[in-house]
Amino acid sequence: MTNEVYKSEISPLFKALNGGLITLFLVIAIFMFLSGEEVRLTVIFLVIIIGLAILFYSGYQIRYELREESLKAKWLFGTKNIEYKKIKDFKAHKIPHTSIRRFGISMLGGRFSNGEIGKFYAIFTSNEGILIETDKSVIYGGKLFISPTDPENFLKQLKKKILENKTAEEI
Repeated sequence: MTNEVYKSEISPLFKALNGGLITLFLVIAIFMFLSGEEVRLTVIFLVIIIGLAILFYSGYQIRYELREESLKAKWLFGTKNIEYKKIKDFKAHKIPHTSIRRFGISMLGGRFSNGEIGKFYAIFTSNEGILIETDKSVIYGGKLFISPTDPENFLKQLKKKILENKTAEEI
């Protein structure tokens, strides 16, 4: 059986924020270079631009794989695997922009908390996606938030994979 791979849905806010930051720092770097500022400062701004461009590009590299026995979420800072047998619940969900980052600086994921859903781990580029509940021993807060393209189809395929992996006693 083949793995089904879904890319992350890239939100307009993500595109605008990253594109705007890259443009801003590029304009500053060009202005500094043309005004005769120290080369060192121009280089620093160019490094910032390259870093932002890598972060922007990495949003397009997020993948969610529905494998034989587990969901695999891959992003710039690693991979998270959740066995289907350990998934307790899953649903479409929209996380508010007011969710608080608990650890890390990436806009693409990490540890978050929110008054409504508590602590959770996220690998996303859009605040509209899927919330997967599991044990706290499996992932931070016992919840994973992802934002696959075609979330309706993803939910159907995830349900199918979970049912395929249930034993006779669990059904």
